[in-house]
Amino acid sequence: MPDRMVINEELYLAQITRKDIPELLEMFNDVSIVKWLGSLPLPYTEADAHAWIDLVEKGRKAHGLHNWSVFNKKDRAIGGIGQKLLTGTQGWRDEMGYYLHPAYWGKGIMTQIIAAYRDHVFCTYPGFIRLEATPFSDNPASLRVLEKTGFVKEGLMRNYLMKKGQAYDVYMYAMTRKEWEALVGLA
Repeated sequence: MPDRMVINEELYLAQITRKDIPELLEMFNDVSIVKWLGSLPLPYTEADAHAWIDLVEKGRKAHGLHNWSVFNKKDRAIGGIGQKLLTGTQGWRDEMGYYLHPAYWGKGIMTQIIAAYRDHVFCTYPGFIRLEATPFSDNPASLRVLEKTGFVKEGLMRNYLMKKGQAYDVYMYAMTRKEWEALVGLA
């Protein structure tokens, strides 16, 4: 797997590292981001960031997985995207998660990132047949970006996430390998 994935002249993905901790602390202590992420503590501490990076590094070493930071051309981490490894490294499906600093919302950035990440996953894992995302049902921007990148809304999953004692609904979005192949012209 590459250490860096260029999205365009302005953006690239690279493995999340400890040098990203200041940006992680900024983003994961921003309520406008955290409200759309399922399991982050608030406040998000430096110890939380180190624990997350330890987990990411363990997954990369053991399974070759990547949880990417999104960087702008000034080499500043402005978001992230990664997979959860639901069915193991030789699995057939997985769920992705993503986030972006609010200063970059509404610019089409996450659309480009998800499209590149989706292509990377299907190209890298030949036995992989399904990529999923479970955005909060009341997050219209996330729903829109998934639809723009070819994901299909399969249904509402009621009370799917618990956050601070409150249940939240999410939508199941997915793309199958056959849908991806048709989208990119391989079918």
